[in-house]
Amino acid sequence: MTFLVVLGMHRSGTSALTGLLHKIGFCSGLHQEQHNEFNEKGYFESLPVRRENDNIFRTIARRWHDERLLPEEWAIKTEVHSKIPQLENILKAEFDLTWDSVVKDPRMCRLLPLWQQ
Repeated sequence: MTFLVVLGMHRSGTSALTGLLHKIGFCSGLHQEQHNEFNEKGYFESLPVRRENDNIFRTIARRWHDERLLPEEWAIKTEVHSKIPQLENILKAEFDLTWDSVVKDPRMCRLLPLWQQ
């Protein structure tokens, strides 16, 4: 089993790459962001992952498009670090971890240290 994380910000080709991986058999999440007029082929982003990333940003008083640095040692602060079991539950529920899987959310460019824990 392989678990890939596609990192990149908006409009950088991450949807195209994740879509290709999805087409060759990677699980890209059970509940995905739907396509729209901005990306007609789809985003291949897990809605639960995106929602939790937005929650994490709220916890540290930031938004995904905020250009400021994240607060110092944000990933080990109790209110953020306590989210790790929730992140694990999302991954287990959203992805078939016995199969090759790929997760992609532009917010992960900034939040990856927490997800890696």
